[in-house]
Amino acid sequence: MRSQVVIDGVGRVDFVLGSGIILEVDGRGNHDGAVMRHKDLVRDANAAARGYITLRFDYALVLYDWPLVEAAILGARASLRRARG
Repeated sequence: MRSQVVIDGVGRVDFVLGSGIILEVDGRGNHDGAVMRHKDLVRDANAAARGYITLRFDYALVLYDWPLVEAAILGARASLRRARG
């Protein structure tokens, strides 16, 4: 896992797991409201166009529901493996 990675066409992301999963941990300040939500969706679409899967969590989910976050990460890894054969 690498942190604060710059991906061409996407920008700086919080974490990249392996070669294909982006993990974003969103705080309210930078991700609140329709304009910021749209910006996140554009970034996620650009990442998908480059072959990445983006998983986006908020701080509370990471802190208080880690089993769900972990399950999502493991599921995305399995999907990516199947897709890449």
